[in-house]
Amino acid sequence: MMAAEQCEIIRRARGVLASAFIDLGHVRVGSTNYIVYLHGRLQRLAGYSAELTTAVVNEMMGRIRHLPNVRGLKTDFEDWIESGGSWSPKGRAPVRARTRGSGLGRTLEVHVREDQVARDDTGTAPPLDIEGSRETDGR
Repeated sequence: MMAAEQCEIIRRARGVLASAFIDLGHVRVGSTNYIVYLHGRLQRLAGYSAELTTAVVNEMMGRIRHLPNVRGLKTDFEDWIESGGSWSPKGRAPVRARTRGSGLGRTLEVHVREDQVARDDTGTAPPLDIEGSRETDGR
């Protein structure tokens, strides 16, 4: 009976990824002892133009963690990393800043690659210029 449950966990985890238009040809999905294992690259299906965002990856991983009978999630992605409970693209650090204005809780999502950050002689990065950044309402 355990093998059938493991297959169902894999099927459901793949379904979560597919529902976000992730190309399953680049992700290996496995399950052992009710732990889901994901390896590879998270990229959208060819022809699907929406960018894969931190919010989408956070939601996908949360949905997989909460699938029936899943006791844990182990990942090894080439292009995404989890830190402090949140996901970000490798090589780019997400930065969140509150916007001025209405106070409706809107945030800016800015991605900066580490190699693009100018540093002064103390190794400190200057404040980011967030003009022209994409504004989201957290949905």
